[in-house]
Amino acid sequence: MLLGLRNLIGSGGLAVALIALPTAYAGTVGDPVVDVNSGFNQPGEVESNNINGRDVAIPDPDPTWQPSGTTADGNPYVWVSYADTGFKACLPGDSNPSPCPPNTTLASPSAIFAKSFDLPNSYNVGSLSIWADDTAAVFLEGPGFDNVELMGPNGNLGPHCSSGTIGCEPGHEATFNFGTGAGDIKLPAGVYTLIVDVYQLGGGPFGVMYGGEISSSTVPEPASYLLIGLGLLGLMIAAPRLRKRA
Repeated sequence: MLLGLRNLIGSGGLAVALIALPTAYAGTVGDPVVDVNSGFNQPGEVESNNINGRDVAIPDPDPTWQPSGTTADGNPYVWVSYADTGFKACLPGDSNPSPCPPNTTLASPSAIFAKSFDLPNSYNVGSLSIWADDTAAVFLEGPGFDNVELMGPNGNLGPHCSSGTIGCEPGHEATFNFGTGAGDIKLPAGVYTLIVDVYQLGGGPFGVMYGGEISSSTVPEPASYLLIGLGLLGLMIAAPRLRKRA
């Protein structure tokens, strides 16, 4: 087995494979896992909106919506709004009874939701998924982010909400990945605010749900240093052979 490994190193294959691996991060003792979940607030966190200030968990979400869930560490995320705007609900000013009159423009959001969270350490890795009825635009404020739009609204209205991302149905969520890989959103240490502009395009119901967790670590995972070192060693071993073949 060792001879085979040595031959693989000599061929340069292992070196290239190791160098190609992205640096991974892992929490150490005392490093937090930060949940960014609608309806679940860690100490010092408050969800807010521009209608009445405090978000309200929706006890009767539309049955077509993505079901609520939990993150890997067991904390829940649920549908929220500025009130119980669940099944058959209408926005303020809309006539009753249902159906509410449609608003088919994206000129301005029907409500804006926000949640702040603190990433105390330098290496932050995780993901966040967001659903909305009818659709939403997602922004981020924080170090290096000045109300940066991560994704715009989807005005293509389907039978229940926007057809596709960002929508309310299973599989129509927008997912954002944080880390150091290609396409990841890089998050240094600091306080961030997630801002979700939710649009109502075709009457009630109305709401937003988001759930995810971010591991905030003080140092890169030690194994990553080992992989990088082995990759460099492999290149050093392979270089003379590669020159001879050339």
